[in-house]
Amino acid sequence: SVNSASRPERGSTIVDKTLDRRRFVVGSAALTAAVAVASQTRLSAFAQDENWPPVEGLPPLKVGWSTIYTTPSWMTETQNEIEAEVQRLVDMGATIDFQVFDANGDTATQIAQIQTMIDQEYDICLLIAGSATALDQVVESAHAAGVIVVNWDSLVSTDQLTSIVNTDQIKWGNMTAQWLVDAIGGSGPILAINGPAGISVSEARWAGAKEIFDANPDVEIVGTA
Repeated sequence: SVNSASRPERGSTIVDKTLDRRRFVVGSAALTAAVAVASQTRLSAFAQDENWPPVEGLPPLKVGWSTIYTTPSWMTETQNEIEAEVQRLVDMGATIDFQVFDANGDTATQIAQIQTMIDQEYDICLLIAGSATALDQVVESAHAAGVIVVNWDSLVSTDQLTSIVNTDQIKWGNMTAQWLVDAIGGSGPILAINGPAGISVSEARWAGAKEIFDANPDVEIVGTA
């Protein structure tokens, strides 16, 4: 699903840029959602949007991907997919300056990196959040500064951003837990190993799974980690 919020204009130094520039950046919101979701599904149709034509004489669109880490294999695949999508758009005529901001597992570093995007006047911030709440203030600051913020996978709590691209993580937990209950014949011990505390996607999936486990009294959760 994709949810969008209104996007404010930048400060006075940016307002002085051409109207075409502002229209180009605002029109790139659909493009941004397409790049963000590329790690889950390749939605090539987004980039064909007639509201996103190349505009001659503009500087590169500055796009940053802020992620809590890039170490896991699935994060490497995510980066590969985003870079492939960016390259595809470049091949179509877009001019994009893409940068990865890896927080190496540290929330304070991720906050500082998003602030760097604000200070360096990035147009777009693609975001996988390392905390559901700790990043809210800097995300709100980015939104207020006119940065298009697209959050997916692990979400922030604030609604002061441009778009959310995500699956129903609670439903995901429901489906996974139901498969597991069926696989063990409706009874037996289960050890649950979740993601890091404070990560919204992990907490939502566990909440969904627990609904199923609680509805099956012969299933015993022997521990969580």
